[in-house]
Amino acid sequence: SRKRNDNFAKSVQVEFLRLIAEPNFPEKRLYAYLAKEATSIRQSIEQEFSSSARSANPAILQKTQSLAILRNELLVEIATISGMGKDLEEFKVRAKQLASQANPSNSVVKETIILGDGFAEKIVKRMGALDKLDEDGLIKLEIAHQKNEHLLYAGIELGVGWFSYQAFQMSSGGANLNLFETVEVLKSLDSSQNELCTVREAIIGFAERTEVTINSATELQIPEGI
Repeated sequence: SRKRNDNFAKSVQVEFLRLIAEPNFPEKRLYAYLAKEATSIRQSIEQEFSSSARSANPAILQKTQSLAILRNELLVEIATISGMGKDLEEFKVRAKQLASQANPSNSVVKETIILGDGFAEKIVKRMGALDKLDEDGLIKLEIAHQKNEHLLYAGIELGVGWFSYQAFQMSSGGANLNLFETVEVLKSLDSSQNELCTVREAIIGFAERTEVTINSATELQIPEGI
């Protein structure tokens, strides 16, 4: 009722506060009991999610990390083509550090994706301010554009495949179901896909603005390792 401003909601708040402040209110012990139970339940859920995070499927994390690394490498290509400077060098150092993790954890995968998301936003701004590219630059940009579309396709395949697997597990009784992992992987993939889309739109926008031709991929494929 605190989220509402009507008179009824205000009356509910006032009455509720009046009742629990009343020394002889018979349900006071019930409220205290429920509050204690709520705390216990919350702690139990947090523990369950924490355990799930530690036991996340290594294979799906590795695939998601591979996709994130490929995206970061592609972003480096596009940033180099568009002539980015200091931001590019800083990004390359951190991206290389995260890519060196042989068995990435949930936190490493998320950080790799978050790093790429932030850099993709800078590339979009750079593409929006870019006036022209020479012939070699245009050829490289077209290749990068097509790689970007392949990664978009790979992310969709990976997300749908993992979601289908978890749906099957749920329908068969939830054996080995890791809800935390599913949510985290799909959230990370979703943010990554959104940024790939904005980069794609920025490249197409550059082509339209400068009246040059940037061809899309004719046949989409999943990159090796994904």
